Amino acid sequence: GASVSDFIPAAVLEIINSEIKNGRGPISTEKMELMLLSLLRMKNRDVFDNVPDATEGLNNRLYMHAKTAESWDALTNKTKSKRYAMSRIRRMAMCASLGIKSEDKEGIPPYTRVLAFNEKGREILRRIDSSSDFPVITKPATVRRLNDRIQKIFSLSAVGSDLYSLTFKNIKDRRGGEDYKKGPIII
Repeated sequence: GASVSDFIPAAVLEIINSEIKNGRGPISTEKMELMLLSLLRMKNRDVFDNVPDATEGLNNRLYMHAKTAESWDALTNKTKSKRYAMSRIRRMAMCASLGIKSEDKEGIPPYTRVLAFNEKGREILRRIDSSSDFPVITKPATVRRLNDRIQKIFSLSAVGSDLYSLTFKNIKDRRGGEDYKKGPIII
């Protein structure tokens, strides 16, 4: 049988193994469950009305069960109906907890964020930078100089990263705002 290492470059696999060893992944939704549920309970009805895929009263069901469900699984199971896939319910609940609105999901993502590159990637990035108007983010601090939509989408992504980091074993790794500080990994 094939191993994951057959499909991932050695340098990347080394980074992944280091992250796992240092308690920064992988995590499960169970570790985030109470965080997400508490975020949902703090939201008002408007948030649920504006969540992506909120149709035919599904937003009302999600709102009602978010206030009373004892767990993430209970929330999704109580909200589910024969008509809607569980993945849709989970996606709606996740969007509501993070404050993602239907309008945030419209169109293509307004930028590309580079998470890692090698020498060949550096060369490609230079060519893209000189020939494209589409924002390619390699230095997160530059986001503040881009348009409002890019800043908003980047901010939503950063909130997700901040929540994810709260599940890390090492307390020092749980700092927020790291998405605005960390550039790509050079491999």
